Amino acid sequence: MCSSDLERGERVAVEVSSGAAVLTFQAEAASAGRTGDSVVVKNPENGRLFSAKVQSKGKVVVQR
Repeated sequence: MCSSDLERGERVAVEVSSGAAVLTFQAEAASAGRTGDSVVVKNPENGRLFSAKVQSKGKVVVQR
């Protein structure tokens, strides 16, 4: 049994917000974590890695 809300390799919903603008897309978790943790996420379109915070199971947020 695992206690992480997000597992490595899992597809996640990413929400990026900058002021009033919000962008959402699907990505892949490159590290595991629990709600509130910072994790590494991989953008499937270009392979770039970025940091995001786990908001809930299967969802991460990035604030710019």
